[in-house]
Amino acid sequence: MRNDAVSHDGAEHDDIPEVLGHELVPADPPVLVKDQPGLAALLKDLRDAGSFGYDSEFIGERTYYPKLCLIQVGLADRIVLIDAMAGLDLTDFWRLVADPGVEKIVHAGQQDLEPVVRHLGAAPANIFDTQVAAGFIGLDYPLSLARLVEQRLDADLGRGAKFSQWDRRPLTEVQMAYAANDVRYLPLLRRSIGEALEPLNNTAYAVAACAELCDPGLYENDPMQRRIRVRGIRSLKPKQLAVLNTLRRWREDIAREEDLPPRAMIPDQSLFDLACTPITGPSQLARIKGLPSPVRKTYGQQIVGVIARALEGPPADPPKRYAPLTDSQKAVVADRWAAVQRRCEERRIAPGAATSKAEVSRYCLSMVKHGRPPRDSKLAAGWRAEVLADVLDAAAETQ
Repeated sequence: MRNDAVSHDGAEHDDIPEVLGHELVPADPPVLVKDQPGLAALLKDLRDAGSFGYDSEFIGERTYYPKLCLIQVGLADRIVLIDAMAGLDLTDFWRLVADPGVEKIVHAGQQDLEPVVRHLGAAPANIFDTQVAAGFIGLDYPLSLARLVEQRLDADLGRGAKFSQWDRRPLTEVQMAYAANDVRYLPLLRRSIGEALEPLNNTAYAVAACAELCDPGLYENDPMQRRIRVRGIRSLKPKQLAVLNTLRRWREDIAREEDLPPRAMIPDQSLFDLACTPITGPSQLARIKGLPSPVRKTYGQQIVGVIARALEGPPADPPKRYAPLTDSQKAVVADRWAAVQRRCEERRIAPGAATSKAEVSRYCLSMVKHGRPPRDSKLAAGWRAEVLADVLDAAAETQ
């Protein structure tokens, strides 16, 4: 794998793939917008068009929130790159992404949509995700944009510039070409997939699945949902687990203030060791391997206070332990998962776009044990229930 600097400096030696000739595919090089008047004019054009392709380039390894470097938008007649590092006020762009009157075409767009919630406190609206929708016309899910463009349009995106230093200026010609290709084919893909959905009667399902990207809850930054990458969590005693959980929440707050990724602020292993090691004073923090020295010096007293408060509070509930499946339960799950796959195949829906074996297992076991699906299961309502409920509810009958 090439590092960012090598990728950036060597980008001019890469071949730019030929653009597919089509009325919905602009062939001209992208235009770069770096000033507020240019952005305002562009936003008016996007609003007037009523639909546009959208993508963005981030760097996510160095800051708490990914650093936005570039925004790409694509219309049938042109592609425009917005320099997100030029000091522009992007509020009106985020408002456009939240406008239900304008369709935004994305591919695997969750990360691209997150800034709307963060900056506006509003949800994205009217999103058509080509990766999601492709799962409803008999294609695999998830498919990369390059593979989808190749399979659906017989066009070439090239190898991409995924390791480029998107925050380095000036952008190279090849960087701009690859950034443009991330939106170049989205309007045509939108039409192609839309036309394929209709005879399958899957349009409403695909639209509903895309609309799930507009749920603000999808973008909540809950530290307790962030997986701790260490072994031994289940071995912690309730008080130790309370310390770990309290430290996780504290780390999130401090990382946000310092604008650092939480794990760069304090590694997961250090949090685990803090929970396991009796700490009553800042000097004892030297025992914790991997705890950065600047963190010890700046936040040592806070860490000790956080640990003390956690120990004084109630113990944490231990992680849920699930009994191993019985042979009969395994048979039910296997039978229903196979039935779900068959139903999806019949409806030309990729199983992965609808559910997972783990979720089917949870649903089936609830049906067997309680005669009802889990209350929080996505399979219990909406388009998934319409497609799969009769197949899944048979789980109780097979026991």
